[in-house]
Parts: sequence; C-alpha cells; structure tokens
Amino acid sequence: MKFDSAPSRARRKVDKGDIIISTVRPNLKQFALLDFNKDNLTASTGFCTITQKKPEYTWLIYSVVTTDIFTEHLVRVAQGATYPAIKPSDISEAYIGLPPQEELHKLNALIGALWQKQKTINEAMNQTLEKLAQRIFKSWFIDFDPVKANKEGLPFDGLSPEIQALFPSEFEDSELGMIPKGGKSVTLKNTLQMLGKT
Repeated sequence: MKFDSAPSRARRKVDKGDIIISTVRPNLKQFALLDFNKDNLTASTGFCTITQKKPEYTWLIYSVVTTDIFTEHLVRVAQGATYPAIKPSDISEAYIGLPPQEELHKLNALIGALWQKQKTINEAMNQTLEKLAQRIFKSWFIDFDPVKANKEGLPFDGLSPEIQALFPSEFEDSELGMIPKGGKSVTLKNTLQMLGKT
C-alpha cells in the first residue's frame, strides 16, 4: 500500500538486506530478512531494524539473531506481562559469538548458499503443493469424482473408506446442472455472509 494509506505505526524505513525483528512477544520469533528488490519500503515501528554495515555478512547475522539461544535472551530481557516487549538496545547490546575473522567470509558464503538453496526448494515445494491442492479441489468439488465413485460403488483412489463415505452417492439437478445430492448453489455474496457468521 502507499505510505499515505498505511497505519500510523508504519514509519520505519527499511531497505534490501535489512533484518526486522518484532519488539513485541519475542518468543513468537517474528523476524524476516528483506532479501527482495523493492524501493521505498516502510515497516511498523513495532519492529527493530538491523542494517548491515557490511552487506556480505547479512546471512551470518540473520542466522545468529534468529537462533533459539538469541530468542531466549530476548525473552529474558523483555518487559511487560500482557505484551512482553524488548527495546532495540536489547538487540544491539546483546553479545554474540563469532568465529575468527579469517573464517567469517567463508562461513557467511556457506550460510548464504544454504539459505538460497532452502529458499529455492521451498518455492518449488510450495508450487507443487499449490498444484496438488488445485487438482484435489477440482476433483472433489467441481468434477465430483468421489461422488461418481460412490454412485458406481467403486473405491476412490487416494481416499480412505471413511473419508469417501462422507460424500453422497447420488446427484440432483440444480441451477448449475447436476450437483451432489444435498448440495446447493448459492451466490458468492451469500457464501461470504454465511462464512462471516461462523
């Protein structure tokens, strides 16, 4: 969204390579590395921003400040009962361990390569899962394959008998054509209203 439309707390300027960490409830581990190319980014003041003086060590710093040990430190120093919060100084003044200088560059390069590999694998996996979910949805709720299988008295591949038994075994006519018996066709507006009440 544009800055003028953003909430009043969206005032912290951030850039590519910055690490943002939520200052509220640090136990929830709400952090991110802004590793994408976007200009004029602003974050909430509810985040602390870590900007690297040497961008080549971004991945190393990110790996350190997102460890369980560092999170435990933030939880210990957080103040407040209902909304425990930390100050930016709780992060900037925290002690962390670093390898010898001659090892830093190699270690950072290795960590960066591993993160990029993980990101690539996750993106490919998400795409695969999205396609799989679309196929299942189409099969179950558009083509009604489990209902057709029940009508013919056949097992539906990939469904347990208990799940398959949840689908009806007959069709009936509707405004949309033949649909599973007991189903109904409603407008999107009515669907959203109905879901809003649950």
